[in-house]
Amino acid sequence: MKCFLTSYYDNIDFAFTTKFILQKDWNIETSLILGNKIDNDKYKKNEIVHWNWIEKIIPELIKCDDDVIVFEDDIRLVKPLDDLPFDDYDIIWLGFRRGRLEHKKQRITGAQAIYIKKEVLQDLKEHFNNYKKKFTQTIVCRSFV
Repeated sequence: MKCFLTSYYDNIDFAFTTKFILQKDWNIETSLILGNKIDNDKYKKNEIVHWNWIEKIIPELIKCDDDVIVFEDDIRLVKPLDDLPFDDYDIIWLGFRRGRLEHKKQRITGAQAIYIKKEVLQDLKEHFNNYKKKFTQTIVCRSFV
């Protein structure tokens, strides 16, 4: 499994701190993916995460040809990821989100971390590109972050 850490240039120092903590405390080696920042033109506040997944993150995930975990640059784990049921789900979303997920649009708008099986990465790419594909084998795990 390959691990990635997402951030943007203006937050690079914080991203390196998180990268260090993941390595030191959890023995998790990450590759850094730097996304775009809000410019209020193409990259608006409510669209920046979506565009970064389309333009920066998903291409890197597909290129690695492995199952992946993508960490946000502000993640702070509270227990090891060993107990997660990686074999049982295509996607495992780690983190907390206000509101109930069933009332949200079916797209990723931010998470502390997300595990994705390599077999569904191409589907994820298509989903982001056309907003039509839905995943049925997803679980949300709040107790790990």
